[in-house]
Amino acid sequence: MSRAIEDLSQAIRLDPTNGDAYFLRSRAFSIKAISYGRNPNDDRARAFEDWTHYKTHHLEWDLTLTDSGISHYYRKEYDKAIEYLTQAIDLDPKDRHAYNFRGKAHKAKGDIALSKADLKKAREIQKDAKKAKR
Repeated sequence: MSRAIEDLSQAIRLDPTNGDAYFLRSRAFSIKAISYGRNPNDDRARAFEDWTHYKTHHLEWDLTLTDSGISHYYRKEYDKAIEYLTQAIDLDPKDRHAYNFRGKAHKAKGDIALSKADLKKAREIQKDAKKAKR
């Protein structure tokens, strides 16, 4: 992951208007924070900075709503996370990540019934996706 981040950083230095590089580097920092656990808060902060730049200057994909919601979740901004994730679900009702993180945000706020419903929906979508691959 570090090599990908280095390559994407070089692409940004060469072309600061390269929105794809900001988007992908944001994703790489997020994955690094979640998967590798070294300096997760620093990596999440870097991911959020790149994400903010991307969505401010290069917003193109619906996926950005899910990622924004996840970023707000990790920053413990649960109301904002729920807002973005709800918009993502409205656009793509099969977005299991949006349901999963919205469920986690509801749980963090103490809304257990809403949390359980979203987490259940995320599991159902994942099961359906696995069946479709068979």
